[in-house]
Amino acid sequence: MLHVKHHFPIFIHEPKLCYLDSAATTQKPLDVIESITGFYSRRNANVRRGIYALADEVSSAYNETARQVVADFIGAKPHEIIFTSGATAGINIVARGFQPKLAEDQVVLATFYEHNSNYLPWLDTGKVVFFNPFAETLGGFFPNADVRLVAMTHLSNVTGAVLPIRKVADWAHSYGRPILVDAAQSAGHIKVDVNELDADFLVFSGHKLLGPTGIGVLYINEKWHTAMEPVFSGGGMVESIGERGYRPANMPDRLEAGTPPIAQAIGLTSAIRYLQKLGLETVEDHIKQLVNRCHYRLMEAGIIPLGGPYHATLLSFNLPEIHPHDVAFELDKLNIAIRAGHHCAPLTHAHFGIKGSVRASFHVYNTFEDVDRFIEGLAHVQQTLGRTTP
Repeated sequence: MLHVKHHFPIFIHEPKLCYLDSAATTQKPLDVIESITGFYSRRNANVRRGIYALADEVSSAYNETARQVVADFIGAKPHEIIFTSGATAGINIVARGFQPKLAEDQVVLATFYEHNSNYLPWLDTGKVVFFNPFAETLGGFFPNADVRLVAMTHLSNVTGAVLPIRKVADWAHSYGRPILVDAAQSAGHIKVDVNELDADFLVFSGHKLLGPTGIGVLYINEKWHTAMEPVFSGGGMVESIGERGYRPANMPDRLEAGTPPIAQAIGLTSAIRYLQKLGLETVEDHIKQLVNRCHYRLMEAGIIPLGGPYHATLLSFNLPEIHPHDVAFELDKLNIAIRAGHHCAPLTHAHFGIKGSVRASFHVYNTFEDVDRFIEGLAHVQQTLGRTTP
């Protein structure tokens, strides 16, 4: 097990905090915090604009170092990496830039595991049809509909299940259709490699893998670059311009109009390097041990998590006759932070016949002690509210 809680200043300032909401956002190690403050205090300049040493240094840190680090992190090429404000922005860029409006008979395939961020943008552009990614036979959709694209999450933010991306990608590619992978919950928790997944598009957010808010990554396989139209226009995304129009620059500049998230990209670079220093396999094993312990102790208490036996990074469940919000409220009194509600995934909850759930999610700074405090806290909630599990 890792013992790195002291790397995270919030736990030094709040030593009694039991933080179990990493699926919403992760805490930040000192390395990340110092990289951002260091940029603003010693290196601040804009990129791709100034012809002076400081601007050159920052441009290199953003355009070369950060993009290369991210590309290596997911097995991509630097020019396939687009920096965005988050995973949601990345999905919207594809939804509006790859094909702004679906034809009347076209659909996007998605799963009921999707976060709203990987559902609403496609609903805005046309019709969404849902499929079961775990079904033995998947090909029945394509003969009956003109599928433009398959959009699916890599890891459910409700059940913690890892979806069979490569299986679905093989299926979609056999019909010549691309697949977009929402890796917001998996990147930084389990291995993500665009080549192994055979993803055409992939998105993730920095703040869910120990990095800052306001930074996301959109991977676009180079074979789709000519099919992408810019969603935003402005400085930095043009190759040439005249009174009657302009020609967009090549990737990745053509999709990064305006001043980009420079400090955030540097912070994301630091977060990835921190994870790599710990070892990604070690990180995954650490989180798995926490989830397994939590799962065992929940089952021991008669509490059955949603979604089957395998949970990669998180667990969701309900206590009989106790509203999830009441559970969270009572746990907060004990300085235990968890998520309660539908987790921006109401369709997943509807599939299980419920409106919401309690969710505990983990990362490198969590310990077995956190798990045990959580279980003890649940017992306290049941006792306080006068209800017990069967």
